[in-house]
Amino acid sequence: MMAAEEQKKITVNFQMDSDLHEKLKAIAKKKGISFAGYIRMICSEAVASEGGNR
Repeated sequence: MMAAEEQKKITVNFQMDSDLHEKLKAIAKKKGISFAGYIRMICSEAVASEGGNR
């Protein structure tokens, strides 16, 4: 992550099955983070696992 540099933020809209949405919300709640924070974490981990920068 960029420490001293300002990060650009974008808004992403996507559709998902309501069952998947509920499951992801439940996992985020168990981890003690917001749904949006959990989605960001999943995306960051996916990028890192593919050899990209976080």
